[in-house]
Amino acid sequence: MQLQRTFCNVRQAQFVLAVSSKWGKMKIKTLDGFIAEGENAEEVCKALWHSMIFADADFQTWMVNSAKRAKMWNGAIVRADSAENHLADLIANNVIRLLDD
Repeated sequence: MQLQRTFCNVRQAQFVLAVSSKWGKMKIKTLDGFIAEGENAEEVCKALWHSMIFADADFQTWMVNSAKRAKMWNGAIVRADSAENHLADLIANNVIRLLDD
């Protein structure tokens, strides 16, 4: 049952991201209160990447390590194959929150 719920949450998050990117800037908030924004999922993810004190060498490495941290922190399964999937999974697993603003 949990797997089905997560799948629905990911689909919902992907839909919300698609709609948000067509309406302008997306804005997210992390668990520690950091707010990032961008025109699309890649810009938002890159803002998260650049916000780190000890940033990973490249964007792909950051996504892989971000997925590992999410798994360690709350058991979330987060894909690192694209910024869109990565952001959708982070939202679906309540690692970050998409803001309405």
